[in-house]
Amino acid sequence: MIALGILVEDRYVLGATIAIGGACTITRAHDTRLGRDIAIKRARTADVASAARLRIEASMLARCAHPGVVSCLDLIEDLEGAPALVLQLVEGANLAQHAARGPIDEPVVRTWIDEVTSTVEHLHARGVVHGDLKPANVMITTSGCAILVDFDRARDASPEAIEHERRALDALRSWLLGRFEAPAAD
Repeated sequence: MIALGILVEDRYVLGATIAIGGACTITRAHDTRLGRDIAIKRARTADVASAARLRIEASMLARCAHPGVVSCLDLIEDLEGAPALVLQLVEGANLAQHAARGPIDEPVVRTWIDEVTSTVEHLHARGVVHGDLKPANVMITTSGCAILVDFDRARDASPEAIEHERRALDALRSWLLGRFEAPAAD
Protein backbone atom coordinates (compact mmCIF):
# COMPACT_ATOMS: atom_id res chain seq x y z
CA MET A 1 0.00 0.00 0.00
CA ILE A 2 1.40 3.37 -1.03
CA ALA A 3 0.67 6.25 1.34
CA LEU A 4 -1.15 9.48 0.51
CA GLY A 5 0.99 12.44 -0.51
CA ILE A 6 3.80 10.26 -1.89
CA LEU A 7 5.45 11.54 -5.06
CA VAL A 8 5.59 8.99 -7.90
CA GLU A 9 7.82 9.44 -10.97
CA ASP A 10 8.87 12.83 -9.55
CA ARG A 11 5.57 14.38 -10.61
CA TYR A 12 2.41 12.57 -9.42
CA VAL A 13 1.27 13.23 -5.85
CA LEU A 14 -1.02 10.42 -4.73
CA GLY A 15 -4.38 11.22 -3.19
CA ALA A 16 -7.36 9.21 -2.02
CA THR A 17 -8.49 5.92 -3.48
CA ILE A 18 -11.34 6.42 -5.96
CA ALA A 19 -12.25 2.80 -6.64
CA ILE A 20 -11.17 -0.73 -5.84
CA GLY A 21 -12.05 -3.37 -8.41
CA GLY A 22 -11.35 -7.05 -8.64
CA ALA A 23 -7.91 -6.60 -10.18
CA CYS A 24 -6.99 -2.92 -9.81
CA THR A 25 -7.11 0.12 -7.58
CA ILE A 26 -7.74 3.61 -8.95
CA THR A 27 -6.21 6.49 -7.01
CA ARG A 28 -6.74 10.20 -7.49
CA ALA A 29 -3.44 12.01 -7.98
CA HIS A 30 -2.12 15.41 -8.94
CA ASP A 31 0.30 15.99 -11.80
CA THR A 32 2.66 18.64 -10.43
CA ARG A 33 4.22 19.38 -13.83
CA LEU A 34 0.98 20.12 -15.64
CA GLY A 35 -1.06 21.26 -12.63
CA ARG A 36 -3.97 18.89 -13.16
CA ASP A 37 -5.71 16.08 -11.33
CA ILE A 38 -5.45 12.63 -12.88
CA ALA A 39 -6.13 9.03 -11.91
CA ILE A 40 -3.56 6.29 -11.43
CA LYS A 41 -4.58 2.68 -12.00
CA ARG A 42 -2.47 0.02 -10.29
CA ALA A 43 -2.81 -3.74 -10.15
CA ARG A 44 -3.85 -5.01 -6.72
CA THR A 45 -1.27 -7.78 -6.96
CA ALA A 46 2.28 -7.30 -8.21
CA ASP A 47 2.62 -10.31 -10.50
CA VAL A 48 3.71 -10.80 -14.09
CA ALA A 49 0.15 -11.42 -15.39
CA SER A 50 -1.23 -8.24 -13.77
CA ALA A 51 1.66 -6.19 -15.13
CA ALA A 52 1.09 -7.61 -18.62
CA ARG A 53 -2.64 -6.77 -18.46
CA LEU A 54 -1.90 -3.13 -17.56
CA ARG A 55 0.58 -2.84 -20.43
CA ILE A 56 -1.97 -4.30 -22.86
CA GLU A 57 -4.63 -1.93 -21.54
CA ALA A 58 -2.28 1.03 -22.10
CA SER A 59 -1.57 -0.03 -25.68
CA MET A 60 -5.29 -0.56 -26.40
CA LEU A 61 -6.16 2.88 -25.02
CA ALA A 62 -3.35 4.46 -27.05
CA ARG A 63 -4.89 3.02 -30.24
CA CYS A 64 -8.35 4.32 -29.43
CA ALA A 65 -8.13 8.05 -28.69
CA HIS A 66 -11.72 9.34 -28.76
CA PRO A 67 -13.82 11.70 -26.57
CA GLY A 68 -15.83 8.66 -25.41
CA VAL A 69 -12.77 6.68 -24.29
CA VAL A 70 -10.91 7.43 -21.07
CA SER A 71 -7.49 8.79 -22.05
CA CYS A 72 -4.31 7.00 -21.08
CA LEU A 73 -1.80 9.77 -20.41
CA ASP A 74 1.20 7.66 -19.43
CA LEU A 75 2.44 4.22 -18.44
CA ILE A 76 4.76 4.48 -15.43
CA GLU A 77 6.38 2.36 -12.77
CA ASP A 78 5.00 2.97 -9.30
CA LEU A 79 7.19 3.07 -6.19
CA GLU A 80 6.98 -0.71 -5.89
CA GLY A 81 8.31 -1.17 -9.44
CA ALA A 82 5.00 -2.33 -10.91
CA PRO A 83 3.44 -0.72 -13.98
CA ALA A 84 0.67 1.79 -13.44
CA LEU A 85 -1.53 3.70 -15.85
CA VAL A 86 -1.90 7.45 -15.62
CA LEU A 87 -5.43 8.15 -16.81
CA GLN A 88 -7.73 11.07 -17.44
CA LEU A 89 -9.67 11.71 -14.24
CA VAL A 90 -13.33 11.16 -15.11
CA GLU A 91 -15.43 12.83 -12.46
CA GLY A 92 -19.09 11.94 -12.27
CA ALA A 93 -21.07 8.75 -11.74
CA ASN A 94 -21.44 5.57 -13.75
CA LEU A 95 -24.69 4.52 -15.45
CA ALA A 96 -25.59 2.10 -12.65
CA GLN A 97 -25.28 4.92 -10.09
CA HIS A 98 -27.41 7.24 -12.24
CA ALA A 99 -30.10 4.58 -12.63
CA ALA A 100 -30.14 3.94 -8.88
CA ARG A 101 -31.12 7.58 -8.33
CA GLY A 102 -34.38 7.11 -10.23
CA PRO A 103 -35.78 7.63 -13.72
CA ILE A 104 -33.69 9.54 -16.23
CA ASP A 105 -35.12 11.90 -18.85
CA GLU A 106 -35.60 10.14 -22.20
CA PRO A 107 -33.55 12.65 -24.27
CA VAL A 108 -30.64 12.20 -21.86
CA VAL A 109 -30.85 8.40 -22.10
CA ARG A 110 -30.95 8.54 -25.90
CA THR A 111 -27.92 10.88 -25.97
CA TRP A 112 -25.93 8.50 -23.77
CA ILE A 113 -26.91 5.54 -25.96
CA ASP A 114 -25.76 7.43 -29.06
CA GLU A 115 -22.47 8.39 -27.40
CA VAL A 116 -21.71 4.85 -26.23
CA THR A 117 -22.68 3.39 -29.61
CA SER A 118 -20.43 5.87 -31.43
CA THR A 119 -17.56 5.05 -29.07
CA VAL A 120 -17.95 1.29 -29.52
CA GLU A 121 -18.05 1.73 -33.31
CA HIS A 122 -14.84 3.78 -33.04
CA LEU A 123 -13.17 0.98 -31.07
CA HIS A 124 -14.22 -1.66 -33.58
CA ALA A 125 -12.94 0.47 -36.48
CA ARG A 126 -9.55 0.45 -34.76
CA GLY A 127 -9.61 -3.31 -34.26
CA VAL A 128 -10.36 -3.23 -30.52
CA VAL A 129 -13.18 -4.62 -28.41
CA HIS A 130 -13.79 -3.24 -24.92
CA GLY A 131 -14.62 -6.68 -23.61
CA ASP A 132 -16.69 -5.63 -20.59
CA LEU A 133 -19.54 -3.32 -21.62
CA LYS A 134 -21.80 -2.83 -18.61
CA PRO A 135 -23.39 0.10 -16.74
CA ALA A 136 -20.53 0.30 -14.21
CA ASN A 137 -18.00 0.84 -17.04
CA VAL A 138 -19.79 3.82 -18.59
CA MET A 139 -19.05 6.99 -16.67
CA ILE A 140 -21.19 10.07 -17.10
CA THR A 141 -19.07 13.15 -16.58
CA THR A 142 -20.23 16.12 -14.57
CA SER A 143 -20.95 17.81 -17.93
CA GLY A 144 -23.18 14.89 -18.97
CA CYS A 145 -20.98 13.05 -21.49
CA ALA A 146 -20.64 9.25 -21.59
CA ILE A 147 -17.09 7.87 -21.37
CA LEU A 148 -16.07 4.21 -21.47
CA VAL A 149 -13.65 3.22 -18.73
CA ASP A 150 -12.01 0.03 -17.46
CA PHE A 151 -10.30 -1.41 -20.51
CA ASP A 152 -8.56 -4.23 -18.66
CA ARG A 153 -10.45 -6.80 -20.77
CA ALA A 154 -9.87 -4.97 -24.05
CA ARG A 155 -8.34 -7.05 -26.81
CA ASP A 156 -7.82 -7.22 -30.53
CA ALA A 157 -11.12 -7.54 -32.33
CA SER A 158 -12.05 -10.73 -34.08
CA PRO A 159 -15.36 -11.09 -35.92
CA GLU A 160 -16.62 -13.25 -33.04
CA ALA A 161 -15.51 -10.73 -30.40
CA ILE A 162 -17.15 -7.86 -32.28
CA GLU A 163 -20.40 -9.83 -32.56
CA HIS A 164 -20.29 -10.63 -28.83
CA GLU A 165 -19.68 -6.97 -28.04
CA ARG A 166 -22.56 -5.88 -30.28
CA ARG A 167 -24.84 -8.16 -28.28
CA ALA A 168 -23.47 -6.64 -25.06
CA LEU A 169 -24.14 -3.16 -26.49
CA ASP A 170 -27.71 -4.17 -27.37
CA ALA A 171 -28.20 -5.43 -23.79
CA LEU A 172 -26.78 -2.17 -22.41
CA ARG A 173 -29.13 -0.16 -24.68
CA SER A 174 -32.14 -2.20 -23.53
CA TRP A 175 -31.16 -1.84 -19.90
CA LEU A 176 -30.71 1.92 -20.27
CA LEU A 177 -33.96 2.40 -22.21
CA GLY A 178 -35.74 0.78 -19.28
CA ARG A 179 -34.45 3.55 -17.01
CA PHE A 180 -35.87 6.63 -18.64
CA GLU A 181 -38.81 8.66 -17.45
CA ALA A 182 -41.61 8.64 -19.99
CA PRO A 183 -42.92 12.09 -20.93
CA ALA A 184 -46.10 13.11 -19.15
CA ALA A 185 -49.31 12.65 -21.15
CA ASP A 186 -51.18 15.85 -22.03
